[in-house]
Amino acid sequence: MKARAKIRRRPNGRWYVYAVEEDGSETGQGGFRTQREAKAAARSLEVDSSRGSYVDPSKMTVSQGYAEWAATRKNLSPNSRAVEGVMWSSWILPVIGNVRIQRFTQRDYERLDDALIAQGLTEKSRRNARATLQERLRRAERDRTHRAAHDRRLPQA
Repeated sequence: MKARAKIRRRPNGRWYVYAVEEDGSETGQGGFRTQREAKAAARSLEVDSSRGSYVDPSKMTVSQGYAEWAATRKNLSPNSRAVEGVMWSSWILPVIGNVRIQRFTQRDYERLDDALIAQGLTEKSRRNARATLQERLRRAERDRTHRAAHDRRLPQA
């Protein structure tokens, strides 16, 4: 999917980047404080689009986000990679893998925790699963593929 970027300043003074799809539809991202930050995000969006790695943020699921994130984690030992893989493939993705990252809510988080309890996992294992999910969601916020959670707080792991 090819997308080009457009930048606009809204009346609230914030700068927004819009991904303009081939069909003309626009998807807004951001709420950047400065025009410089918005331009950097626009350049990143266009580079990703030219490489074919751009995914409309509103459509990225937790599963897709995890696959992208896991591919970038280079400095993990084989054992840590295996443990993390089991955590995601057995515990997290079956429950919330199909949830869009931008639509992830407190209720999804609670649903995951309920499923982990039902599987009989220890508190430490549940805490580790919640922490790795939170790390992924925070990275999505930094990458602007997930709306900033300023109106809600991520639960503590």
